[in-house]
Amino acid sequence: MLLGVINVKLVFVIFAGLLAVIIAIGFYLLKKIFNFDFLMLFKLDRLSRNRKSHKAQYVLSGRDKTDLKKGSHIYESKNGTPEQNMAKVLEMLGGIETLIGKDDIVIVKPNAQKIRHNMTNTNTIREFIDQVLNIPGFAGEVIIAENNHCHPDNSAGWTTEHKNGDYNLNELVAYYKDRGIKNVTKYHWQDAGTVLNSVIKNSERGKIVSGPDEGDGYVWSDEECSYRGRKTKMTYPIFTSSYSGTMIDFKNGAWKNGEYTQQPVKFINMSALRNHSNAGVTATVKNYLGVVDLTCGYHGQEPAGYYNFHYIAVDWPSINVLRKAMKSFITSKFAKKQKTIRKVAGFVGPQNGAIGGAVGHFIKTIRKADLNIITAEYTGHEGRRKTPIHTKTVLASTDPVALDYYAGKYVLYPLGGKRAEYNNPDNIRGTFRKYLELCCAEGIGTLNEAEMVVHKFDFGNK
Repeated sequence: MLLGVINVKLVFVIFAGLLAVIIAIGFYLLKKIFNFDFLMLFKLDRLSRNRKSHKAQYVLSGRDKTDLKKGSHIYESKNGTPEQNMAKVLEMLGGIETLIGKDDIVIVKPNAQKIRHNMTNTNTIREFIDQVLNIPGFAGEVIIAENNHCHPDNSAGWTTEHKNGDYNLNELVAYYKDRGIKNVTKYHWQDAGTVLNSVIKNSERGKIVSGPDEGDGYVWSDEECSYRGRKTKMTYPIFTSSYSGTMIDFKNGAWKNGEYTQQPVKFINMSALRNHSNAGVTATVKNYLGVVDLTCGYHGQEPAGYYNFHYIAVDWPSINVLRKAMKSFITSKFAKKQKTIRKVAGFVGPQNGAIGGAVGHFIKTIRKADLNIITAEYTGHEGRRKTPIHTKTVLASTDPVALDYYAGKYVLYPLGGKRAEYNNPDNIRGTFRKYLELCCAEGIGTLNEAEMVVHKFDFGNK
């Protein structure tokens, strides 16, 4: 009898041991092959693991600012109309003339790839443009420019009936044209490479150029950065104004009559604010993906061995055969139509934050925005498809990292929801935090709240 009990216990111990080994091997293989982040998946990394920093300095509108320390200044206006909030932010900045000169070419880069709350609020854009046009003696021009990548040029935010604001972007340009204002135009930047499959088959193609003397197109520069051995090239557009005929080299400035002129070119980066699944937050930093050529590197066919900004961030399987299979599968028509497959593929998607490093290197070597603006009229705390919250906020800063950190922590994260931890910039294992850290590692901005100075105005307190 005793022997039987011992045998049962022994069998149980052996079984439990084998089960533990199998589970451990399974977890190891999932991490090794698919790079699963289990702590993020099961949400075990809560605020107890957060990195702490001293709070930002807060400045109410109208306070004497002479005693403020130097730092990354963030401007926030809320609870007004989009126009009121935009005007107040520019007022707190010191007025539009501290940013834009009367002869400047002003590039306004919205997010036009998506619709509804996912696109930049167009009333906010209109107020910004109106302020530029009202500069005494303004003789420059404003160009609204964007690369939709996955769509025909005139689609999504340009043509949608599901607008964020009173206009889609084409209607906004028409608003000025109908009033006889000719120096507000648009431009569609077009990817120049060829692709492996049908992911962007409907998008118009541009061409690769080395400079403005070769016409409009994308420069695939020799400047590059890498992440874990994967390389990405810095690319930027060259394009011609339909108003003045001036060519704008995004890196080097205005070009006319065979030479660079001294006419200033300003770049205004205007984004929306929303969650993008487990990939984190889409706002200022990610809005740069609408500037670069996403066919330069995989999933484009060239250059060999390179990845584009988006795919350098994908945690591919480390085994070559599985990596190739995964690439083909998650970009196939079949996978894109299957909601469950997209969710599963998301956990091997852009979780490592490498997008932030690529954008940071672009800012450092190609072009930094003269001002970043987040139009958080509506905030998509649960992603692209769920109903957003009417947050009625506009934020701005010259520091893209600090701006995204602040917007994520104090506008998006407090809204809660199932995806709240993905929106928390203090969640050190979250993708949002990772891409901000990698952008910052390129020498761009700050993640230290003690170095942030926040200028606040609330129309609700009037």
